[in-house]
Amino acid sequence: MGESPGQYTTRWRMLKAQEYLQEGDYPVRYIARQVGYKSEPTFNRAFKQHFGESPGAFRKRLNQ
Repeated sequence: MGESPGQYTTRWRMLKAQEYLQEGDYPVRYIARQVGYKSEPTFNRAFKQHFGESPGAFRKRLNQ
């Protein structure tokens, strides 16, 4: 498939997080837990690395 199991897992987590951010007004800490992160700051860093912006910035841009 061209990606390691870790890369696949991260990609899946980020896509699910993106869905949560688009679908509702869930707190970021809730989304982090739902997609498998124990720490909100760790989730924020991973999301920003994957999408180029923080979850909060992503949500804000969607709501403009």
